[in-house]
Amino acid sequence: MILAAILLLAAPRPAVAEETPEAALRQVQTAIDTNNAALLEKYVDVGRIAQRGVDAFMSDLVARPPKAVSGGGETLPLLAMLSSAVQSGAQSQTAQTVKMLVAEETRKFVVWGVASGNFWFLDARRGNQLS
Repeated sequence: MILAAILLLAAPRPAVAEETPEAALRQVQTAIDTNNAALLEKYVDVGRIAQRGVDAFMSDLVARPPKAVSGGGETLPLLAMLSSAVQSGAQSQTAQTVKMLVAEETRKFVVWGVASGNFWFLDARRGNQLS
């Protein structure tokens, strides 16, 4: 799912702008197949995509604050932290800091997932399709 979002929202990098989209997608798949995070980041602006995703998530969080966990009366800790950060406004310093932290951790997770080989489930040769 993360890779699908990356591929759909990816902004082309200047160094590879002359390549065809098909060639770029093959390079992204090669990066995943060979656990080459540097190659992935050459073709996909993971940080920018993570930032856009966090912006959308935080906007949704402001519009629809999390509900308490089934009968426990408590919100999940991460959601509680994010929710409290945006209570003073989505553009507050606290909200901006939390958004940057979550976006960077998301970027690190994607890069780690590729480098470690833990995105193997996206490999069509192993019987899994992205569609």
